[in-house]
Amino acid sequence: EAAKAKAEADKKEAMAALQAELEADAKGKESAEAVAALKDFGVNTLGARMKKFWRLPPNIPENLSVKIFVKLDRSGNVVKASIKQSSGYKLFDDAALRAVHDASPLPMPKHPGAVDALVSDGIITRFDP
Repeated sequence: EAAKAKAEADKKEAMAALQAELEADAKGKESAEAVAALKDFGVNTLGARMKKFWRLPPNIPENLSVKIFVKLDRSGNVVKASIKQSSGYKLFDDAALRAVHDASPLPMPKHPGAVDALVSDGIITRFDP
């Protein structure tokens, strides 16, 4: 029970750190609405789509996470995906990259500034299924 609570607290802390990183990455480029749309896309849209295509390799430790850089075209197709911060397990990282590519094309945000940022700068997302 305590381990489960700690894992949940760690996940919340990681999400807060990721949101702060997304905000810092988007600051100065776009309006507050575009920043909000980017955060929503990175945390909700991309993560949810990846989970649909996720195939966890066998014998992988629990509570792993990986940060992935993703760049899209205007149609939502993944044009580049790379590991920004490894989980420490190559099979896990490779499966996360496969999930990103398999989830393509992604539904793009409605805000044009957010779309511009995804196309020109890409986004970093944390994946921890």
